Amino acid sequence: MASLLKDKNRKTGRPNDCRTLQFVAPDGSRRSIRLGKISQRDAESIKQKVESLIGSAFAKTSWDPETAEWVGKLDPKLHGKLSKAVLLPTRKEVARSTLAPFGDDFIAGRTNVKRETATVYGHTRRCLVKYFGANKSLSDITPADCEDWRRWLARPKDVDDPKAGGRGLRTTRFAGDVVSLGSFSSLPSSGGYSP
Repeated sequence: MASLLKDKNRKTGRPNDCRTLQFVAPDGSRRSIRLGKISQRDAESIKQKVESLIGSAFAKTSWDPETAEWVGKLDPKLHGKLSKAVLLPTRKEVARSTLAPFGDDFIAGRTNVKRETATVYGHTRRCLVKYFGANKSLSDITPADCEDWRRWLARPKDVDDPKAGGRGLRTTRFAGDVVSLGSFSSLPSSGGYSP
């Protein structure tokens, strides 16, 4: 499924100890990944894992535990090359593709807001996770779902926080970042955030 090639110096035509991995990606295109100056043994190890990733992609099965562990420990540079070759999702995509990690990233990235605003963001994250679930994919949340959540939020009896009923209008910035990621085509609001 995959082949290892020894690169040659362009000027002299002699091998330069660099390796390139070539394979057919799941989308049918032929891809090459430059591995750089590494030993043959290390190149063979990477080749074996890439073949496992390709096999899983073609069979539409999950990775075996050994491959999953290897992917988790990958150097960011090699992970980026494999992502670009459509074998792995980008690490940023994985972290932001579900609601709870997105909420955590959003709040952590807002270091310039007042403490009270950060508290509101925390409450909003908690309410979103309570309504949709922590593992809800951002791409699965529709504008209608967002409007349903706002109606749910306006009913304090359904929320642990008695102040949550008035929070719907103040949460549009948080949900607005989901819009900017392209998850919602629009965000229902009454005078708040508008993409």
